[in-house]
Amino acid sequence: MAFFEQLISCVGKDVLERSGFFSRLGKYTIVLIPKVDSAQRWQDFRPINLCNVSYKIISKLMAQRMASVIGKVISPAQSGFVPGRLISDNILMAQELDHKLNYHTRGGNLILKLDMAKAYDRVQWGVLFRVMAAFGFSESVIAFVRRCVTSSWFSVLVNGQLSGFFRSQRGLRQGDPISPFLFILAAELFSRGLEALFAAYPGMAYATGCDMRVSHLAYADDVVIFLNGSLDCVRRGKGFLDRYEAQTGQAINAGKSSFFPSRCISDRRRQQIAAVTGFGLGERPMLYLGVPIISGNKRTVHFTPLLAKIQRKFQGWNLSRLSHGGRLMLIQSVLSSLPVYLLQVTQPPLEVLKKLEGVFASFFWSSVGHDRKVHWVAWKDICRPKQEGGLGIRRLSEVGAALSMKLWFRFREQCTPWARFLRRSYCGTVDPGVVTLRSNASPSWRRMIQTRPVAERQIGWIIGQGHLSFWHDRWMERGPLSEWCTVQGPPDVRVDRFLADGSWSQETLQRVLPSSVAEEVTEVQLRPEEEDVLLWRPTRDGRFTTRSAWEAYRTAHQREDVAIVTWSRLLLPTISVFIWRFLRRRLPVDEILQQRGVCLVSRCQCCAAVESWEHLFYGSPVAGDV
Repeated sequence: MAFFEQLISCVGKDVLERSGFFSRLGKYTIVLIPKVDSAQRWQDFRPINLCNVSYKIISKLMAQRMASVIGKVISPAQSGFVPGRLISDNILMAQELDHKLNYHTRGGNLILKLDMAKAYDRVQWGVLFRVMAAFGFSESVIAFVRRCVTSSWFSVLVNGQLSGFFRSQRGLRQGDPISPFLFILAAELFSRGLEALFAAYPGMAYATGCDMRVSHLAYADDVVIFLNGSLDCVRRGKGFLDRYEAQTGQAINAGKSSFFPSRCISDRRRQQIAAVTGFGLGERPMLYLGVPIISGNKRTVHFTPLLAKIQRKFQGWNLSRLSHGGRLMLIQSVLSSLPVYLLQVTQPPLEVLKKLEGVFASFFWSSVGHDRKVHWVAWKDICRPKQEGGLGIRRLSEVGAALSMKLWFRFREQCTPWARFLRRSYCGTVDPGVVTLRSNASPSWRRMIQTRPVAERQIGWIIGQGHLSFWHDRWMERGPLSEWCTVQGPPDVRVDRFLADGSWSQETLQRVLPSSVAEEVTEVQLRPEEEDVLLWRPTRDGRFTTRSAWEAYRTAHQREDVAIVTWSRLLLPTISVFIWRFLRRRLPVDEILQQRGVCLVSRCQCCAAVESWEHLFYGSPVAGDV
């Protein structure tokens, strides 16, 4: 590392231009990670390449440069590894489209969930280089990538020993920093080809009731296709998949792929679809990127895998050796983070959240399995900031509410296909701040409308081109005009209606506002050459943070000055938890156990006196000596 930091400016050009440099660095160890329990076959393992450190540094530099341009050439449907795109965008869009599955249309709607077999290993290098050339990458960049991917020799780590030494003829290395970007470049053939097919045959479109067409969603090699369920459309779609396999070397695992038909598709046509595609009928709810896609009522059984996953975490820990401080750290860093991925995109039933918090509480108080122990402090009191007398754990219901506000904020930004799809489906020309909830709304939209009153109070706008609601958006510090002025004229009028030549039009303002208010409006600064900017008011820079949303939603409690000493960094977490329990008289002293109904003969371990709180910590000879 020191070599690259100090001398790369001198020798970097010569090193990168010499092909022999890559051949010396292109030696890799393959580690086989089991994908299933009791793995027996090669297909049951995931090969991970351990790259040479020197090569990995060079590859990382190239990956960072490619990250700055990759979003300009990759289709919006692909959210994997593209900076600024989130995995949650695809899940949210999949939920919306699944909610439209039974939309009445000729032929019915159909969802195809594809399983790409060994997608990384099947990338044809020639296809990759041709795609890069078509996208305008320079010859020098393509030559650099060619040296990266073709100068590879591998040994497999088996039982701690390196076995074999062979060279690859295709594929990308999992573990190489540049591989994700190269894969989505090669996979862009799929996205562009499918979009061209839907453009050539508009009747293949998946019916949603709005004018925004979505043909597919992709997160790396996780692909879902949305199309019309008529046999002609299915055959065209299958023909495209066959051509894609033949031209790129990719293979679709028909045994693991599935289809999800609309209710209006008959059993006979379902059998025909299975015969044409070779896919099986999928089980509801559809699992996409680890999240159950549920369009109807959510039930506890849908979230059983999450509970089971947390229980499996316990099995890998030696619970008998964990102190309360260690348990607290595991809850904060591991257990509490597991449900967050799910809470970002769905709202589980309250019963599920209570079960999860019950599991956390039992783990903290050492009552796991059949070993039941006293929960000395209520969970709602534990779930407070440390400065307010808690242990710094957040309630899942409050985290869910904060993430709901994040959804609303990202929807108002209108920067993603998912946000634009919601706007066209449920708002039209009506301002999102006042649009009414429809009876056929999706669960995600219902969740967002529920949090809208809280979220809108935290949102502000900087006026640019003025594509904002004049009456309902908060572009003035005092709040939306509709809250302190009588709405005159059309309620959906935009701010740009009151602008002229990049400044406020006094005459137009005074037609709908009192003179004093119009004068106040003209003091608002404008940026007519820029887009309108959405701000999250609780933060200084205007960017959304989940923490600030959580602070805005939760009920604050009185701060405790002693918390500064209790949670000092000089103390071990175990000592801090003990002091926290001591200050609340929540330690298993005999006197307190008797008050809780435990029958025992009380006796101090240091003397023959009755073990009371005052005796143990203040009045006993040992306490006096301490």
